Amino acid sequence: MNNTEIRAKIKDYSSQIEKNFMLLSDKFPTLLNKQGGTSLEEIRDVLTKLGDGNSVESEKEKNMLSGYGSKYSSLFDELNQRIKDLEEVNSHVKDIKSDSEEMELIALNAMVISIKSGEKGRAFSAITENLKRLSTDMILYSNNLISEEKQLLDSITSVQQIFGGIVDSQKQLSSLGSTGASGISSLIQRASEPLDEMKSLTDSVYKPIQAAMEGIQQQDIIRQALEHVQLYLEQICDTEDISSPASDQDLDNLTFNITVLQLCERILNNVESALQKSETIFKNNWNNVTSILESVERQKNSYMATFLGDPASNPDSMLAVLNSIIDKFQGMLGEFAHYQLVQKDLVRTCQNINEKARTMYAVFENLGPVVNRLHHVRILQQIEVAKNTAISDVRDSVTDMEKLIQSANGSLDNMRALIGNFIEQIGTLLSSFTYSIAQDNAEMADLRNSKNAYFNSLKDAEGRLHGCIQNFSVFPTGFAKECRDVSDSLSSIEGIQSKLSSFIQELHSRSEALVQERNQAFSERQISSWTIKDPKLNDIQNKFKALSGQDGSVQRDMNDVGEITLF
Repeated sequence: MNNTEIRAKIKDYSSQIEKNFMLLSDKFPTLLNKQGGTSLEEIRDVLTKLGDGNSVESEKEKNMLSGYGSKYSSLFDELNQRIKDLEEVNSHVKDIKSDSEEMELIALNAMVISIKSGEKGRAFSAITENLKRLSTDMILYSNNLISEEKQLLDSITSVQQIFGGIVDSQKQLSSLGSTGASGISSLIQRASEPLDEMKSLTDSVYKPIQAAMEGIQQQDIIRQALEHVQLYLEQICDTEDISSPASDQDLDNLTFNITVLQLCERILNNVESALQKSETIFKNNWNNVTSILESVERQKNSYMATFLGDPASNPDSMLAVLNSIIDKFQGMLGEFAHYQLVQKDLVRTCQNINEKARTMYAVFENLGPVVNRLHHVRILQQIEVAKNTAISDVRDSVTDMEKLIQSANGSLDNMRALIGNFIEQIGTLLSSFTYSIAQDNAEMADLRNSKNAYFNSLKDAEGRLHGCIQNFSVFPTGFAKECRDVSDSLSSIEGIQSKLSSFIQELHSRSEALVQERNQAFSERQISSWTIKDPKLNDIQNKFKALSGQDGSVQRDMNDVGEITLF
């Protein structure tokens, strides 16, 4: 290897080393820059938002739906009491009807007797016929009251049944909400734990990258040392045509070249040592990086297979579970619509109860005049019986009639108090009930709107997950390529270090050959040593020695040894 080849090789090594160190200087900071979204972060954000929304919705449901059945227990206790009041009214109505039927029979018997009395009984017969007509009216009104009462009771029963339907709807809503909330909680828990592990593992890669970056610190020492080697080698003298015997200039050139090559060898040994140190730092830490990346890749593939697979073939995938939850929420939104319809039916039935109660009271009001006319007819009967001996046989019937009318009148008085009290209390009760229902309906509408908004967030989460499935990433865009570039550069540095070691051996062989050549010249001139006589070469040699320590280290400031004048 001649001097030209030596200079060409060292220049090439220097260029390759500088190129790789510059690449690493660019790549390491880029790898440590954690900016840029990843699918891992996207999914974690999706799950976090779903969890937060789920907690809010669960709390709303708890406040709205829990204990709903017992909320109106006191109202229904009062409603049941009003039903008992109606039962008492019904008892009086039956008494009136019974009295009316008995009056009708008595009137028929009295009419038969009066008819048998001939012309003398005609007046009594006419009075009794009027009494029979009034008793028939009493029976009709009693039947009407019984019918209205039955319809009123049916409406009250409908209220209870409708409310039972509302409670069932509430239970269905609570069940659907609970199932959906439980499904979301389960999904978040199952999907978040491996994500958190993967996030922790991905974050751990930056520490060895930071540590590997410390290997770049040797680049200034290496670069400056190689610059000195190139500077020294440029001053190598031509020793191809040495005269025989060797001239003083030949010996100066040989001695100078030997000194330069030996200095270069020592410096390159230090360069190799610095490269080895950098390589060790790079290799040890980058092995950790590679190991972490492989673990991350395994976790990533496992996560994709478990949670991001095709929902058609993997029922445990996030999309499959989320689609199932969305279906339940759709059912819940449908149940809200059913709930509102039942609520409206309940309000209408409450209004119907009020109307039926008023109708019943109107029928009751018609009974009063009938009873009053019965009293009047009874008095006429008594007068007629008292003055007409021909019909004295009906005296007992008239007395019985009086007792029945008094009984009916007593029942009527009791009914008046009961129905009046019932209408007042049922009106207050239903007013309070419908007001509470309206409040519940408003709260339910608010819950429905909130659920609808959360349903939209579920659909949004589904869309975001679709995007993550298409390209699941755990590191910022370009991270994997940067890592491959670093690995390639580290392998290149390792190869350069191996070549440099071989080159140092070649350089050593070259200097040994020159020593032998100079020894040959010493033998021809019968001398054992040589001191450079050329003042310029001697000056350069001394300055080179000053720039390079005994161990081959290089001073950082070349100005410390003065300016070097080159040939």
